[in-house]
Formats: sequence, structure tokens, C-alpha cells
Amino acid sequence: MIIAIDTETTGFDPYKGDKPFVISTYGDEEFQTYNARLGEPRIKQFISIGEDDLVPIDLLLMSSNYEKVFHNAKFDIQMLGVYGMKVNGMVHDTMIMSHIYNSDEPTNKLKDLAKTYLDMGNDEEIAVKEYMRKNKIKTYDLIPRELIEPYAVKDVMMTLKLFEFYKSKGIADDPVYLSEMNLLRCLIDMQKRGVLIDVKFCKDNIAVITKRLAEITKVIKAEHNGINVRSSKQLDNYLFNECGLKCDYFTDKGNPAFDEWNLSKYQHPIIPLILEMRELEKIRTTYLEALQEQADADNIVHCDFHQTGARTGRFSCSKPNLQNIPRDAMVDIRSAFICRPDYTNYYFDYSQIELRILAHYSQEPRMLEEFSKLDSDLHSVTCQAVFGEVTKQKRTLSKNINFGIIYGMGPKKFCEMVNREYPEFDMTYTDARAFINKYYETYPKVRLFTWRVPQKIMDVGFVKDIFGRKYHCPKGESYKGVNYLIQGCAAGLIKKAMIEIHSLLQGTKSHMLLTIHDELVVEIHKDEEHLVEKIKAIMEDNTTFRVPILVNIEKTTTDWAQKHQILQSDHTTSA
Repeated sequence: MIIAIDTETTGFDPYKGDKPFVISTYGDEEFQTYNARLGEPRIKQFISIGEDDLVPIDLLLMSSNYEKVFHNAKFDIQMLGVYGMKVNGMVHDTMIMSHIYNSDEPTNKLKDLAKTYLDMGNDEEIAVKEYMRKNKIKTYDLIPRELIEPYAVKDVMMTLKLFEFYKSKGIADDPVYLSEMNLLRCLIDMQKRGVLIDVKFCKDNIAVITKRLAEITKVIKAEHNGINVRSSKQLDNYLFNECGLKCDYFTDKGNPAFDEWNLSKYQHPIIPLILEMRELEKIRTTYLEALQEQADADNIVHCDFHQTGARTGRFSCSKPNLQNIPRDAMVDIRSAFICRPDYTNYYFDYSQIELRILAHYSQEPRMLEEFSKLDSDLHSVTCQAVFGEVTKQKRTLSKNINFGIIYGMGPKKFCEMVNREYPEFDMTYTDARAFINKYYETYPKVRLFTWRVPQKIMDVGFVKDIFGRKYHCPKGESYKGVNYLIQGCAAGLIKKAMIEIHSLLQGTKSHMLLTIHDELVVEIHKDEEHLVEKIKAIMEDNTTFRVPILVNIEKTTTDWAQKHQILQSDHTTSA
């Protein structure tokens, strides 16, 4: 028997006081027949929390006899947890099903998917939205029952019908989908545990930044006519009319380009002030203030990890986005993420995982040989082949070539990237093309691989990785297939490890905290240090790929910024 379940909530954060006020259900034909024979109390389609008896739905959720279907199950399960409700048994998620069915889906919203694949709409939503507009309310819990009930029931009906559609397409039995659903419990536990934040660090640095911004504003007012540097129009007039600078860089619409890269090319005393102001404001608002706002009453941040955030299957992250924490900013934001008492945070980082996967798929002999060695260093091998010598700067450039090939970067993009990030090279388009050609001469099978993948996409519309995930790609963008395949395979590898590690940690005091790109963060209790080697053993792989998959480990007992390496795999050097 299958039953779809949805919640209507007072907000979106179950860790800061938001909670469900309605649980709506809609069962398949077998369940409806069974439910009709139960008599009272039976499972109602609309359950108002605070008015209706919750015992029947609570017992159903705990039972493993029913398959439960949600749209965005992770959200609803966390919300039900506010009332201590546990969801056992097989769980399905039509949002994840939609991503497996079509990773190019323009939206994973329930109503859009129902309209596209079922030709179903929720007309009841019109009355709900109109009531909210007329009464100037923003939350659904203030809507009368006679309006919210048909709306909620229609939503959960669409969820079940959508599940039946995807099931008919084979998604419910797809190994990739089943793996994603196994990962769901891990993510829920990870988000519930959360990360401890040093609120004092945030407050202190906000005060320092605010003071410095006031100083910059005072200088601009005194020395640069007090212009509003946030106004492109005023900046345009000041730099190119009043100060007589020549505008050399323009946007696609023909306006002066004032992004960081282009603005930094002009020589004028106001430029460093503008760039400093921008960075400080971003640090203050995007990170320090946001962390304070997102932390719960215990100073814990519960990051939201999204399984459908990227076409490749890689996680995206929000509240906050830990995939994009700056490392070289004026304030090291990582210092705000601290360890709990009696715990050490361990960082298990896959070593050069994308390059190892490239070696596996391309079967390039020089790469396979290098990654099989002790102390392998592919960047130095590339550097020696392309430049004839290995220096720190040229190895850095070679590293960018290695990764640029994966990302589908041609000479133009490669030249722009190098000049933006490493202006000391002063690279020309001709230089970039020569470097890339030399790279392919060094690794000829990589060139063949970067041809084969787009051709496969042109022929059948997708390419499949070692875990069975398909990467669909428009024919006009088939060159992106190499990146999708390699990044997606890396994501599949870390997801597989997370499922096993989550199982390992059941019944222990230790917890998985975060996944950031190719890294897992696990807090290990002081009594459970033996788990470190077990986690490493789970993550490493010497059989699935043509090269060993290895892990480097760092740890800290204080904060993220203070982590230091404790173990580097015997077969690799750091990137």
C-alpha cells in the first residue's frame, strides 16, 4: 500500500520554531479500500494539528507496511520530527524522481511537474492566493480551513499521481534513485546535528568591518567628491568624465564594466577603496550577519543540502552555502565554524579525485602510471611535458590546464582565466592554444576521450557513469559532457561513502556534519578515535577504478580555519 503525505507549515525552518499545522494524505486504490474498512479512527485526508487526532497518522508513519511518498521528503520528515513523529519504512520522493528522470528539468516544483506530465493543476491555489492578498497575510496557517483543505489535498493527490507516472517510467527501481533515497536518512541526520558557530567571532568582526567601512566612506567623501560608489552611473561620470580615465572594458550591453576584474585594471586612488568596500560588505552581509541569523538558539547552523541542486548529482548547499566559503578573504570566515566540546572535527578529502576519474575513463597510460606510484604528482608531470621544467609558477599553470580540460575550457577561456587569476603570466591566446595542444600531445588518450563523450551524447543524448547515472545534455552543449561525467562520478563516489559511514556511525557518539565538494567533515568523539581509520577505509577504493582512490585527512579541535593535516595517503601528494 502506498500513501502520499504532505505538510503545510508556518515557515521553512524546523530548527527555529517553524512547524506543521496540517498533514494531508492521499492513498493509492489499495490503501483507500483498506482505509475505508477501518472505520474510526481512519486516516483522514486532511489532518489539522491541534484539532484532529494525530495517533492514526503517527502509527502509519512508524509502520513499515506502507510506502510513503513525499515531494521534498527531507523537508517534510524534518517538519514531522518537530512533533516527534518518525517516518519508517520505504520512502519515495517525487522531487528526486524528477531529477533522475530528467536532470535538465527547468523546475522541480510539484505544481510545474504535475502540469507538465499529468496535465493537472491546483485551481484551489487561486482562492488561497487571493485570500492572502486581500488580507495581507504571508503564512498559510492564517488561511481558513475551508480554503486550505482543498488546496492541501489537491497537492498530495498530485504527489501520488506524479509518483505513479515516474514509477511507470522505471524510476522507482532505478539503482541511482534507490541510492539517493538511501542517502536521504543520512542528510536528515546531518542537518539535524548541524555545526556549532562562534557567534562572538561574528559579532566582533562585524564591528571591525563596520568601523573600517565608515573610514572608507569618510575618505571617499573627503577626497573623491563623496560619490556613491554603488552607483554605476556616478562611478562612470566620476572616473571617465571628471577624472579623465579612458573606459576600456564594457558589458554585453555596452555599459562600462565595473566588476572586480575589470575595475582593478584602472589606475586611480579610489579603485582600491571600492574593491575593499565591496569585499568587506560581502563578508559582513553574506557570511557574518547571515550566520548569526541562521543559527538556532544553541548557536547551531543547520545547513540545507540539496540532492537535486546540480545536473551532475553533486550537492548544492544553502543556509549557508558552505560550498563557497572564501579562504583568502580579509576575515577568515572558516574561523566561525567551531568544534563541540569533547569532539575533534576530521576532514576526509578525496585526493585529486577528478583527475583520477579522468585517468580511469580515458585510460591514458601516463596518467595511469603516475597515479599508481608512491608520491604521485600529475601536475608536475604535466608541467615537465608542457614547459620542459618544473617551477612553482609553471606547476600552478599546469594544474589549471589539467582541470581546465575537464571543465571543457578552450584557449580563449583558459587565457582569460589565467590572466584574471595569475596576471603575472600575461598569457596570449596563441600561448594558451599552444599549451593546450602540448597537453594533448602529452596525453593523447585524453583527447580521444574528450571527443568520444560528446559524440556519444550526439548519438544517444546522454552518457552514463560507472554508478549508472545518466547525464543528459543538449546536442549543442555536448562538450559539457566530459565535465558532467567526471564531476558526477565523483559525486556518486562520495554519496556511496556517506551511506556506508552513516551506517557505521549509528549507535556511536560521533556524527557526520558536512559534505563540501570532495570532502566529508565528521566530528569524532574523544572516546571513538578508532572510527577515523574505519571511515578512511570506507572512502578509499582500490578495485572499482583503474587507479586507486585515496583520501587525505586533516583535523582540528578548535575551528575550521585551524585544521591541519594528520595523514596523507601513501600514494599521493596534495594538489
